[in-house]
Amino acid sequence: MNIGNADTLGSGVRNLVKYTKLYSGGEPELIEGDIFTTIIPLAETSEIQANNKRITSGKQANNTSEKKQVIIDCLKERGKATVSEITGMLFLSEGRIRAILLEMTKDGLIEKVGRTKSAYYVLKNDRFN
Repeated sequence: MNIGNADTLGSGVRNLVKYTKLYSGGEPELIEGDIFTTIIPLAETSEIQANNKRITSGKQANNTSEKKQVIIDCLKERGKATVSEITGMLFLSEGRIRAILLEMTKDGLIEKVGRTKSAYYVLKNDRFN
């Protein structure tokens, strides 16, 4: 039963590799020894971006317009982003992020591409070029 649970949950290595590439652009280094060690590379630009996205010195976005601006900056930088990526950046619930994204879509700032879990958001071409 425990082996089945471990197979269901996975080891996390796949997600570690996936998200390390996404956020730092590098590959994690996994060192197996008496103590299992993981080294996650952080490029200087990745650290700056991470700090900017968290709105300097740990202060979170106070109002919706600041949150919208962070989302717009993210989309300018990356080209596209999913709800889960934006949720991780703003430290808000997925429901709140979806509400903000819906409002931004209605305002014509962004557009949603796709209808399922694989959907992502992009900037409207005519607004920010």
